[in-house]
Amino acid sequence: MGNPPYGRVGLPPPLRARYRRSLYGHANLYGVFTDLALRHARPGGIVAYVTPTSFLAGSYYQNLRRLLASEAPPVRMDFVEARRGVFDDVLQETLLAV
Repeated sequence: MGNPPYGRVGLPPPLRARYRRSLYGHANLYGVFTDLALRHARPGGIVAYVTPTSFLAGSYYQNLRRLLASEAPPVRMDFVEARRGVFDDVLQETLLAV
C-alpha cells in the first residue's frame, strides 16, 4: 500500500528499457512505481496505491493500463472526491486502486 510520487521523470536508456512494458511517451513516477510494485508483489499479493486519475485515460498510460489488465486487474477503485482536508496542496483528482 502506498502513495507513490507523481510527476514526469527523465529515465536513462537502461531504465527506460527496463520499464518499457508500462511506458508510452514520457515517464511518470507513479507509473514506474506501479510497474516496480507489480514486479515485487508475491503471487496472489495485493498492491494498493493512491494515484492521480490520469492513468485511466489517454495515450500516455495505454501501456500501463495494458500491464494492469494482464498482470493485476484492479479489483476496486475508489475516487477521492474531497480535495480539502485530505492531501495538502493536491491539484489532481486522485483515486485508490487495489
